[in-house]
Amino acid sequence: MNRRQNRQAHKQAKPAERITTMKLTVPERIVLRSILPTQESYAGMTEIAKLKIHLTFSGEEALQIELTQEGGNLRWNADKAAQLIKDVPMGEWMTNVVRDILREKNEKHKLPEQEMSLYEKFIVDYGMV
Repeated sequence: MNRRQNRQAHKQAKPAERITTMKLTVPERIVLRSILPTQESYAGMTEIAKLKIHLTFSGEEALQIELTQEGGNLRWNADKAAQLIKDVPMGEWMTNVVRDILREKNEKHKLPEQEMSLYEKFIVDYGMV
């Protein structure tokens, strides 16, 4: 099998996953990170780790929004944070995992206020209600 045939066979064996870009605010990035599963298959944990990297604040972002940690709480300048919206790439599998988590919380009447905007972006805006 030549190189071209090998690439073609690989593409057929594993179709490319569709990537969605979510525009997330500072609080949404923090909340989303907190609801992600802590246990999953190896492949799943790899995808979760990739997402966590995108949700983490860079040093520049932390300075921009004056991010500090006091005890176990994060604090930031709300006016400056309002200007920081990040495009976070998410694969189809990861998007569905987040949707399932939020949908389940809603169905059990356990959706907290701080997760409402994520619910709107992942469920309502996609017509998944």
